[in-house]
Amino acid sequence: MDLFPDLYKLAWRKNKTVSEELVNLNWTRGLWKMRTVEEMASFIRVWDLVQIVQLTAEPDQITWRWTTNGLYTAKSVYNIQFVGSYSDFNGTSIWKAGSEGKHKFFAWLLVQCKLLTADKLMARNWPCNPICVLCNQTQETAMHLILHCPFARQVWEKVEDWTRGPVHPPLRHREILKSSSGGKKS
Repeated sequence: MDLFPDLYKLAWRKNKTVSEELVNLNWTRGLWKMRTVEEMASFIRVWDLVQIVQLTAEPDQITWRWTTNGLYTAKSVYNIQFVGSYSDFNGTSIWKAGSEGKHKFFAWLLVQCKLLTADKLMARNWPCNPICVLCNQTQETAMHLILHCPFARQVWEKVEDWTRGPVHPPLRHREILKSSSGGKKS
């Protein structure tokens, strides 16, 4: 109902439970009235989502995802409003690194999210090729170039081999954190 209201309008059995409707694909009844390409595309997305649903006999429960024990607290609400508003990263460590100035500058631009990659250039209406020139697979962003591009992954693996362990390739779900000025919390 919330994710696909256009399909919900077509469904004729609106007061059934999820478990009742998953039996024999009952949830698809009434959707034969689809008339637009958008409705059909929504149906395919719903179908994909329904395929991964695993129901259990356990009763439903509500948990608060912002605490380790799943319980709501006023303190957790207060703390969650600041997530992403500051960074623990100490940007001064970049300037103290034993590397060339151009590498330090590149790293500084990277953590400040100021690298002029295709996504940033397009936001400024500058003409450019939006696709990564290294892999020709996806949009060029700083995160893609540094972490996710197959070429970058190979570089990370070579550095790991070269250092014999202390440097590991970043995990695939990692993101680049933006540091605040001077690395201090704001």
